Amino acid sequence: MVSKKPGFVRAFPDQTLQLMTTHTPEFLGLRNGTGFRSQADYGKGVIIGLLHNDIYAAHASFNDHGVPPPPALARWKGSCDAARCNNKLIGAKSLIAGDDSDDEEGHGTHTSSTAVENFVTGASYNGVGTGTAAGIAPSAHIAMYKVYVARDCKLSDILAGLEEAIKDGVDVLSLSLGSSTSPNFDQDPIFIGAFSAVSKGILMVCATGNSGPNQRSVTNEAPWLLTVVASSVDRSFGANIHLGNGKSIDGEALTQIANPSSKLHSLLYSKEW
Repeated sequence: MVSKKPGFVRAFPDQTLQLMTTHTPEFLGLRNGTGFRSQADYGKGVIIGLLHNDIYAAHASFNDHGVPPPPALARWKGSCDAARCNNKLIGAKSLIAGDDSDDEEGHGTHTSSTAVENFVTGASYNGVGTGTAAGIAPSAHIAMYKVYVARDCKLSDILAGLEEAIKDGVDVLSLSLGSSTSPNFDQDPIFIGAFSAVSKGILMVCATGNSGPNQRSVTNEAPWLLTVVASSVDRSFGANIHLGNGKSIDGEALTQIANPSSKLHSLLYSKEW
């Protein structure tokens, strides 16, 4: 019996958790050169750890132009197993035994860039909205702790990553994972592990889930967590459909491309599919 072994405190059944997921700084009023974002020097010297499924280290978002070296060893004790570590990406570890795959689905790279993406000029979505992209803290460092593969998010692996991040000395821990239910605070290993991180001065940031807006649809709501909820934004991606009879229909689409073809195509009716 595990409970009879020396050092045993408490055990929980393992579970599988789910993933949670641009223009946000402008929408929040965090414009360049004004407010607390610039007053905080865009996160300079801050180490943000992510518990996720890896990071595409070669992505332009993680260039280290203008980013100083990581803090002294007395503060940062982590290591980097990725081939392209630099002053931006200072930590990369896999807590999955025998796995060395990259970020195959992009969610870890996406959440990392939201937090710490360095300034990237000429960024766009298929040529739409071209400009300079940056994360909330473009001068901060990042450390990735790989805690799942192919959406198989086990509590035991996440807790192992959390413990590793605490030992390494991160300042902030981000978790875009969670359960679809809201357990009692003392019955959830993530809440308990996060409390340990917070007690050591680490800010624990968690996504609130993919559901809602309904009653009891908020997760990761322990009072010692900074729980982040998705919201609407103040823009749209307009797209027009031009019909053969000269009429146009206004709509929205993210699958548009710059300089689209003017060739007309036959309409496809939903009942045919």
